[in-house]
Amino acid sequence: MEGVIPFFKSQGGGSVDKYRPVAVLSNPAKAFESAIHRAIFYQLRPQLSEAQHRFLPGRSTMSNLVNYMAQLIPAVDEGRQVDTIYFDVRKAFNVVDNDILLKKLANMGCTPHLLQFFSSYMRDRYQYVDYTGFTSEPYSVRSGVVKGVLWDLSNSSL
Repeated sequence: MEGVIPFFKSQGGGSVDKYRPVAVLSNPAKAFESAIHRAIFYQLRPQLSEAQHRFLPGRSTMSNLVNYMAQLIPAVDEGRQVDTIYFDVRKAFNVVDNDILLKKLANMGCTPHLLQFFSSYMRDRYQYVDYTGFTSEPYSVRSGVVKGVLWDLSNSSL
């Protein structure tokens, strides 16, 4: 079972949405996820678009902005209309259904053994919230991507 600690992320008020949940994993769990990440990243890397700036090593919102500006400036200089839509998906990973995630991984070419591993890793997962010395009752987690090393494909230190 892993603890979740609310971490204050922005200015203003005491609203719940001003906190980011941070899962506290043990050091063995972090090392395990790091090893799994290395084992699968190169298998899944060909499936990721080069336009993915968040999930690739050396990419970030800054590289996305630089890429965008390199395309925008010449278009504007030529008098062309430029329409842009950006979506804020920062909470999207909180609602990922585990079964749908497994289907997506299967479609990306993960082996049956790897899918079985992920299934067992996500099954019967419990968390609790620890805040200023108060601890909630454990609760079952059936959706949401665990926010550890395994799911952060951009972690270039791995």
